[in-house]
Amino acid sequence: MSDEPAQGRTDGTKQVVKEQFPNIKIVREQTGHWKREQGQTIMEDWLTSGQQIDGVAANNDKMALGALQERQTLESIARKYTSPYCDVIRAKIILLADEGLSNDVIAARLDTPRQIVSNWRKRFAFARLPGLEAQPRGGRKARFSPRSRRSG
Repeated sequence: MSDEPAQGRTDGTKQVVKEQFPNIKIVREQTGHWKREQGQTIMEDWLTSGQQIDGVAANNDKMALGALQERQTLESIARKYTSPYCDVIRAKIILLADEGLSNDVIAARLDTPRQIVSNWRKRFAFARLPGLEAQPRGGRKARFSPRSRRSG
């Protein structure tokens, strides 16, 4: 922590957890330096670590909101009827991974090849939400449009 009040809040939270919730184990701790974006980045990294997370404590609202924003975006994509199917599957892969499920289990639940699950988890880990967007495909560009091929 960079300042005394922040350290006091952290120590107070730890003390309350220790005294009132002895069955809760604090498994990770990191500072977001009072910045929402940094708090979100930290939480994103934790969510993709594969470690089960049952709760999050933050020293201020902005950091906590940053941690929740990405998950809410994924949940929104996964449940929208108007979302493209590929976007729904990608969001569900990440949400199921957040539950601690293995690639094999996720693949079986979503009826998707394990390699696809692994690929999207890696892209999400490296680039976060933008990593789930479709990328241009490699190879030679089409010489004819699909319409002119059908008419010929």
